[in-house]
Amino acid sequence: MDKPLSNFYFWAAGYLLLVAAVITYSNSDSTILMEDVPVVPVELLCFNIETAELRISNTESGCIA
Repeated sequence: MDKPLSNFYFWAAGYLLLVAAVITYSNSDSTILMEDVPVVPVELLCFNIETAELRISNTESGCIA
């Protein structure tokens, strides 16, 4: 078998395995949806430019002026 033909078979087999893996993963029920993951608020320090102070907020409300 010549070199170009063996390279073709090598890459064709790789692409076939990749497509099979993607199809298998996309059809599995083990994927986690973003709605299933709870959001936990974390402390966030916000800097006020006018008073030059840091205040504590959380990641849900953010640094609202």
